[in-house]
Amino acid sequence: AVGGGHTSRARVLGPALQRAGAKVDFLFSGRDRNDMYNMGVFGNFLTRFGLRFYFNEKGGVSHIKTLLQNNPLKLLWDILTLDLSKYDVVVTDYEPITAWAARIKGLPSIGVAHHYAFKHDVPKGKGHNRLFNFAMQSFAPTDIPLGIHWHHFHQPILPPIFTRPPENNDKNPRKILVYLNMEPLEQVTRLLEDFTDYDFMIYHPDVNEDYDRGHLKLRKPSKMFKTDMADAAGFIANAGFMSQTEALHLGLKILVKPLDNQPEQASNGQALVELGLGDMMESLDKRAVSEWLQKPPGHKISYPDTETVLANWIVSGDWQHPEQLINDLWTQADGFVDNTIGIDHDFPTLAA
Repeated sequence: AVGGGHTSRARVLGPALQRAGAKVDFLFSGRDRNDMYNMGVFGNFLTRFGLRFYFNEKGGVSHIKTLLQNNPLKLLWDILTLDLSKYDVVVTDYEPITAWAARIKGLPSIGVAHHYAFKHDVPKGKGHNRLFNFAMQSFAPTDIPLGIHWHHFHQPILPPIFTRPPENNDKNPRKILVYLNMEPLEQVTRLLEDFTDYDFMIYHPDVNEDYDRGHLKLRKPSKMFKTDMADAAGFIANAGFMSQTEALHLGLKILVKPLDNQPEQASNGQALVELGLGDMMESLDKRAVSEWLQKPPGHKISYPDTETVLANWIVSGDWQHPEQLINDLWTQADGFVDNTIGIDHDFPTLAA
């Protein structure tokens, strides 16, 4: 599926699989090819319409638009006509066409995505009801679903897969990186205008040219985002997964505002709070920002090289005991009080 997090993981896991000796083809769905950028690493990749989520003006999922603008017959056709005859295994980042095609045609499948973590006992925010859980489990089912999360929560979940951002040990305590890209820009600037003791680097898609408004530094989306993250002291953003992972890896203080009607984001915010790794506000709240700015610096979490270890495991063809893989990876994480996990769950038998 094509979202920022899905594509970012593919940029890391795909090359890791190739280094491990696999021949890899890529299929993306959920976004038009013309809307994709910086895709050279994927070679001659395939695209399909897939299932798409449509959003309202507040950045939340519009259930009506999503129902009306998807085409279930087209989805079924793409699943049934996808040729998997030359492949040994499908590895899917919560992409429905490849997942369902593998299931229907009897090809082994391994799911690697944040969404699969919600099959387990992890923090869940509002909106995680039975209907939503059923929809999540039916969206892209796989033989071995491997969720990824910031912590194992004593469940069979992998550490994150992400691009390591550049590091700068010389943090600027006044510098705060802001990425509330689904919120109206004027509301974001109004939220931060009173805190003149800090410099806010505000990246937003509605900014066409970089400009400064005093302590508010308005920036258009660019590669400089990662550079600014490297020496920032804090990160204010919606409650996605990948950018927050990078912020944790760099030790930034985190404040998230989950999008409306997005149970995954609500759960991400809840997880950060329960882990003591971040704070959450339900709305763009100046009081919440003020209290967060007074808190101590963030806590750095060093995650292991999950993608390389996982890629070698996938290419080995011995997929019977992912719990050992998971245990070994978490013992390499650094920054938690206790890394012991002791995962010994029953996974389905899957022939190579």
